Amino acid sequence: MRVEVGTIKLLSCSLLAGAAALVGAGFFCEIRAHDPSAMALARIAHLCLTFCLTLLAFAAMPSTRRSDIAKGVALLAILLQLARRMAGYDWDLLEVPCDVLGAYAVFVTSCIETFRALNRSDPHEPFSLVYPNDRRRRSRTLTQTALNGRS
Repeated sequence: MRVEVGTIKLLSCSLLAGAAALVGAGFFCEIRAHDPSAMALARIAHLCLTFCLTLLAFAAMPSTRRSDIAKGVALLAILLQLARRMAGYDWDLLEVPCDVLGAYAVFVTSCIETFRALNRSDPHEPFSLVYPNDRRRRSRTLTQTALNGRS
């Protein structure tokens, strides 16, 4: 059985929509006890949930910049915490950094993979030349030069 990229993207989009709806509804469930261990578990759950949502968003939106996805998920988590606070529910201020850390954990992991790919292609290239030799930047520059040359 062969799985196509479009199928994975469609599956990721549908899972992302369902997970986002469940997380949004879960933010407004009053299930917290005032036990310190339950508070720590709630913070870990926030970190894990935003990590999973960001991971699904990376798979669902492959053409969107990774930093924009991480910023969007972090902003959404912060807005949900503020909405929870404004609705009068009990909330913990330390859940907000856990949400942000969960969103950016996927971003940092993907950046590490980029450096691993650079290391596989040319391990002896100095780090100062990585940005000037960026193939995406170079192709944009070549495209702009070609467009300006035609005018």
